Amino acid sequence: IYTTYGSLELPYFGVPTNAKSVYNGTIWVSDPVYLTGRLASIFAYSPYTASAGDGKAIPIESTSQTDYLYGTGDRQVNSENASVNIEMKHALAKVVFKIRKQDYAQNATLTGITITGTASYPVYTQGTFNCQTGEITTSGGNGTISLTCTDLLQNDFKELHELLVFPLSGITTKTGDIVVSFSIQTDINTENYKIEIPAPTLWERGNSYVYPLTLNGYGLHLNSTDISITPWDNTLSGSGSTM
Repeated sequence: IYTTYGSLELPYFGVPTNAKSVYNGTIWVSDPVYLTGRLASIFAYSPYTASAGDGKAIPIESTSQTDYLYGTGDRQVNSENASVNIEMKHALAKVVFKIRKQDYAQNATLTGITITGTASYPVYTQGTFNCQTGEITTSGGNGTISLTCTDLLQNDFKELHELLVFPLSGITTKTGDIVVSFSIQTDINTENYKIEIPAPTLWERGNSYVYPLTLNGYGLHLNSTDISITPWDNTLSGSGSTM
């Protein structure tokens, strides 16, 4: 939690707080946050890190698939009125793959998914974010995001395979700017398939992008007309006192 005079640029009493707050199953228990009669605006992020500094450059990474959240208090507070509600938003985007097999006689087990970018649209894995605006500053060059699994494919969409990614810096201009690789173990051998994400695509923070794929005797196929984009709907909320 950060207590400010309306902006992270203006910390309350001139000192950034970065107070740790933990929900114990019943209430939120916080490090002390001292208020006077002057009004304060509250900003928050999760999960807590001691190296978050003033809240404008909180370290983040995508390798561990951590769900980073940020939020703003719904009202200003002071020593007389210290209760605030904070709705947390997702700082990353969620990419979801649901896979089935049809007209495919063999057993097929999905063992891995890897997302790879290009020089124009890199997949970043490190950076920082601002818990007031949600803006991300990336670093670390073009990497990959991977998921390891052991899911036996069925004739309908049984499983959802989710990966958290940094938002893209812009809309992709051509199909294949982002490529997703799938490793599938069959009764005979391991098959590797590459799916090019169709353009235009823009992975934005707080959204969920669902890609349905079908494995058949001719390969693994994505029907671009079935792609869905929805708000990432499991936002968290909580209320408590800043005192």
